[in-house]
Amino acid sequence: MDAQAIGLPTDVSSSFVTNTASNGLVGLAFSKLNTIKPTPQKTFFDNVMADLTQPLFTADLKSDSAGSYEFGNVDTSLFTGSLSTAAVDSSNGFWQVDSTSAVVSGQTVNLAGGSAIIDTGTSLMLVSDELVVAYWDNVQGAQVNDEAGGVIFPCNADLPDVQVAIGDNLATVSGANMNFASVGSDSQTGQQFCFGGLQSNQGLEFSIYGDVFLRSQFVVFDGSGPSISVAPHS
Repeated sequence: MDAQAIGLPTDVSSSFVTNTASNGLVGLAFSKLNTIKPTPQKTFFDNVMADLTQPLFTADLKSDSAGSYEFGNVDTSLFTGSLSTAAVDSSNGFWQVDSTSAVVSGQTVNLAGGSAIIDTGTSLMLVSDELVVAYWDNVQGAQVNDEAGGVIFPCNADLPDVQVAIGDNLATVSGANMNFASVGSDSQTGQQFCFGGLQSNQGLEFSIYGDVFLRSQFVVFDGSGPSISVAPHS
């Protein structure tokens, strides 16, 4: 790779200032999303793809330890079973796959829009309201909280797994990864509440499967198809 354009921000959120473990964002999607002006530039992955041994990168994110990204190689020791592959529609610049349904506690839910973006830059799973209701109905004490900005639940609750379609296959997201963060306690009962890792996409035409999904699945982002392949972490 000969050169890479880098955008220098003039305004940053407070989270970037206080989070010393983060220095910025690297665009791993397609160049259609690049907003550099006046001359459009390629994103990092589009630029580096031709120089890689294989035109792909992998995401191996963890809940309780450091994860990793690897470019040009698929480490088969990082997942169990076989990779399931789905075609990617990159016309909008995203790693977007068909995702028409989900299964929670034996109930199949049709997902509005029928597609999902696999996004390493999003923390949560953002899905249609049908799945939000179906999932959190299985958790006693779960409730929408306007102050928290979404569904919260008692931190000691048992959270079910959920399976979401990635193309023609189902990928399992562990209930253990649905506990995103503590939001404090009820002033009257002392009950500790946590923020759910699965929340509403606010009417978007697609779901977004962020880090909550990626912490349960090893994901291969292949630019040659393009395609996405998933398998459970080892």
